[in-house]
Amino acid sequence: AGWSAPFEVSNTARFSWFPDLAVAADGGVHIVWASGDPDANAPRDATRSIDLLRYRRLQDGAWLESNDILYTGRGGYTVRNSAAAGRDGRLHVLVRMQTRVYVTSAPWDEAWSARAWSEPQPLTDNVAYYTALAVDQNNALHALWSEAVQPEDDPGCPVCSDLFY
Repeated sequence: AGWSAPFEVSNTARFSWFPDLAVAADGGVHIVWASGDPDANAPRDATRSIDLLRYRRLQDGAWLESNDILYTGRGGYTVRNSAAAGRDGRLHVLVRMQTRVYVTSAPWDEAWSARAWSEPQPLTDNVAYYTALAVDQNNALHALWSEAVQPEDDPGCPVCSDLFY
């Protein structure tokens, strides 16, 4: 009781994974997820996947169409992402582009358009994977991510990783 019928958010995507959502103060529900398209023009021996971040919004009880908002590379890399709605009217997203994590944002009411998103800025220096993002009551962003490290005191750990804040 209390749950609505399931709704297919990613109905136009070839594949959809690693979704995240943020609810803005205006009541809008913003959803981002990893997806991609096949690259039919790629040579046979090359990677044939275009990696994308897709977006969809529920506003006033109606779903807007989904849209690609960010080209994250090619090669079938896992596009991990995390979204948070700021008190400043912006939707903030951490997104894994190939092997590094970047941060970008757009105004809530323009987030459907790829042109509205800020130029992605790198957050990590090394290979990174998982991300989490939150906004506090003062509109400060808090980011958490995993990143590969090579500890100086442990040369036997070539694929170690730590959490960063």
